[in-house]
Amino acid sequence: RHECRSCALGHIQRGGETSPLDRILSIRYAVAAAELVKNRDFGKMVCLTNGQMSSVSLEDVIGKNKYVEKHNELVQAALKMGISFASDEIG
Repeated sequence: RHECRSCALGHIQRGGETSPLDRILSIRYAVAAAELVKNRDFGKMVCLTNGQMSSVSLEDVIGKNKYVEKHNELVQAALKMGISFASDEIG
């Protein structure tokens, strides 16, 4: 038997209060990861693709970068709020 504890991802990652969305998303990731373990489906990581939880082989992602387009709506919204990405190329 293993002990499990919850953690407030928003607090840990960005030093702020967790939002309901943070909590729901972290639960979705945890459940999907637990299902992989339950099914002994190792060597994969959980991911969110088009709003749905899925998994991808670690071999397919190790050593690869995934970039966000600078004109992405969320990037532009963050810039308008004054969030810095520490890059002269974005904006």
